[in-house]
Amino acid sequence: MVYLQLILASVRSQLQYRASFIIMASGQFLVTLVEFAAIAALFARFGTLRGWSLAEVALLYGMVNVPTAVWIDEDGRIVRPPEPAGVNEGFRHLDLATFSMPADAVEAGVRLRRRYFDAVRDWVRRGADSPAVLPPEEVRRRMGRGARWGNPARAAAHLRVAEALYRRKDPDAAQAHFAEAARLWPENWAYQRQARQLSDPAAVGELDAGPDFWRSVEQRGEGSYYPPVDIPDTV
Repeated sequence: MVYLQLILASVRSQLQYRASFIIMASGQFLVTLVEFAAIAALFARFGTLRGWSLAEVALLYGMVNVPTAVWIDEDGRIVRPPEPAGVNEGFRHLDLATFSMPADAVEAGVRLRRRYFDAVRDWVRRGADSPAVLPPEEVRRRMGRGARWGNPARAAAHLRVAEALYRRKDPDAAQAHFAEAARLWPENWAYQRQARQLSDPAAVGELDAGPDFWRSVEQRGEGSYYPPVDIPDTV
């Protein structure tokens, strides 16, 4: 999508001045830290806010930084479970030499995003009568869908071991468990990124968009990065 092109162009330009980039990134981190510290202070004083715990609010706070949406009505009922919020895999058509995308791929992304936002507006206006609202049994079915392949439970165990070893300054031992977690649950992109980046100390903190990433994208096929969302037309 066009946004990906702009992000990559911005990162490349900012890295021309590494000291400036580090200062800016540190500043953004501190802003986020201060914002969340204010939220944590409220919960330290009042315990809960209208029934919401700090952990629940922290989850929602973190979700604003990823293209994922969960629709929750005024009664706290989930009417659409976690799903890509109007995004698709248009980046598959990205020209890696020029970081440009075909006009039709860009337009398809714009149409999908517009349709998703229209559905959100329709839900705000019509509530439970909106065709975008899913019945409870469908919400449960979608939330209960497990991994399509792999062993998530064993992968998660290896990830916890890897994190503990990494905190204890043993990156080599940690990397073996990160790699095993990625092998056991190949559709988990977070595991794949960690395994790739920690295999090369110079890659830690860098954008994971190298050849290994694109090979993973190709190997897994359509719908493996952003699963398609069946959002109805509401306009």
